[in-house]
Amino acid sequence: MAMEPEILMGVTPENKLTLLGIGLYFGKDGSLLEVFTPEGISWRGLFTPPNLWKVAKFHALAADSQTHEIVMHLGMSHLLCETFAIAHHNTFKYKTTKLKGSKAVGEMLEPHLINLLAINALARESLVAKYNDDLSEYFGI
Repeated sequence: MAMEPEILMGVTPENKLTLLGIGLYFGKDGSLLEVFTPEGISWRGLFTPPNLWKVAKFHALAADSQTHEIVMHLGMSHLLCETFAIAHHNTFKYKTTKLKGSKAVGEMLEPHLINLLAINALARESLVAKYNDDLSEYFGI
């Protein structure tokens, strides 16, 4: 069952991208699809009132923002880079053996990883809900 908005885009004769409609799911099981359209475009012979068109755009923007923050920012930045920060620490700070040719890479990465573990630990304490702590298994510390 898909609950995310479905966005229909089109190209105008002037070769510009335009928004043709936003589909939102309703109902108890989320199976009823309603399409909202901008001014002058109809779906099934119905025109969307201007206020409902704005609400549909707000929903689509909020869904896009949530996807960006959870998948790209949290998942691909913080959670993925935490593994690199721990590996960097274990390789360049903890081990006494020298890795030939890799000191420059370690020095280049160090400023980017310096506070990552602290930021992730603080976010885990303040942003992840206590009653649903499923994300904790993905953190390194």
